[in-house]
This record gives sequence, structure tokens and C-alpha cells, in this order.
Amino acid sequence: MYLLFENLSVNDYWLTHFHFNKSTKHVNIQPGRKSVQNIFINTICVFLFAYGKYTDQPQFVDRALDFLEEIPAENNIIIAKYLESGVKAHNAFLSQALLQLNKYYCTQKKCLNCGIGIKILKK
Repeated sequence: MYLLFENLSVNDYWLTHFHFNKSTKHVNIQPGRKSVQNIFINTICVFLFAYGKYTDQPQFVDRALDFLEEIPAENNIIIAKYLESGVKAHNAFLSQALLQLNKYYCTQKKCLNCGIGIKILKK
């Protein structure tokens, strides 16, 4: 997947600009490894999964899930808070699951309806 994003061509203007009409020193515009992983997690896997569901082709759904299991977990503030609580995501599949649980349980204060919430509250 990283090969898809190597040596991306870009207009010369963006080599010396981060914002419109504001010149900067020469910058590296190639995405780093984490950026490529985030693009893959949040776009390619989502589209692959949705396409598989929409066309009723489970091999695409399975491949999207396989990709998520192969990619390292995202590193953001929400995942860091889970890690502090003793819940570790070993791959992107698990970090995406934690983000989903956070959105539908934690932010809605439904801790007692969530297995992780119950475990944390018992400590």
C-alpha cells in the first residue's frame, strides 16, 4: 500500500507553499507512513467494505477487514485514553472498534451498557 503513495507528483507551487499566497522554505510533500496508514484506514478500507456490502461480494468485505488487521492501530487522543485505562488496540481493526464504541457509548454516557465501560468502572 505504501508504494501507491511514493513519489507522488505535485505542482511545483506546493513545494514552497503550505498556504495560498504565503511562501515558505522548500517542504517535503510526500505523505509519511502514518499518513498513508490513516488514508488507508479511513478511505480505502471503508470504500472496499461498503462496495462489498453494496454488491453482496463478501470477499471485498473480508479483504477490508484483513487490511485493518494488518495495519498498526491509530495513535490519537481517544486511543491513548483507552491505553491509559488498560485497553490496548493491537491493530487498526481494534482501534476502529474502540473509536466506534467511544462514539456510541462513551460520548453518550452509556458506560453501563458497554463491556469495556463496566470493566473500567469496576477498577
